[in-house]
Amino acid sequence: HRYTYISDRNASSLFPRSRLIGLKRWELPPFRNDRSQFEVHRETLSRHEPFRRFEYDYVDNNGRRQYRQTSGNPVFDRDGNFKGYRGTTTDITDQVEGIEDLKAATAAAEQANIAKSEFLANMSHELRTPLNAIIGFSDLMMNATPGAFTKPDYFEYTDDIRQSGHHLLKIVNDILDLSKVEAGQSELDEAPVDIPDLVRTTIR
Repeated sequence: HRYTYISDRNASSLFPRSRLIGLKRWELPPFRNDRSQFEVHRETLSRHEPFRRFEYDYVDNNGRRQYRQTSGNPVFDRDGNFKGYRGTTTDITDQVEGIEDLKAATAAAEQANIAKSEFLANMSHELRTPLNAIIGFSDLMMNATPGAFTKPDYFEYTDDIRQSGHHLLKIVNDILDLSKVEAGQSELDEAPVDIPDLVRTTIR
């Protein structure tokens, strides 16, 4: 299982041909410490069976991790004696690094989404607390005993407080609903809509 021939393309991207001829694939210098990836592969070679798309990695002379994919067929002489393997090796470093970059970007996006969800949860808690007071006290004032307020404007003021509080609460709920949509936890709730009331709210 030692190299007897290396193409110009692979020799230039791996190591000088003089360093490769006579070595086994798992002896490529400097090789990573984990050689477990070769255990099953070497069993296949010992049985003189063909192999397809076997992937391995190593560190080149420049300190960069390289990834290769190789396939091979056993060669026998006329008497059926095993002579070795003949195959091809493909540089898949760019593809592997691209996949790893994509995984890293996906993990970062998921982490950012978690952070956003935590922010929305904390924000909703902080906003709901004063909103409950605003809405609660404005409701109490609106339902006060007739004559408690000496100026009619007070009713308009308290109504503005109540409407603003409900409006802000609706915004918070809408934001939380968006987070549920992104999390795939939203449920469709169909209901009739009062169009004139919707228009009045929009104008306000």
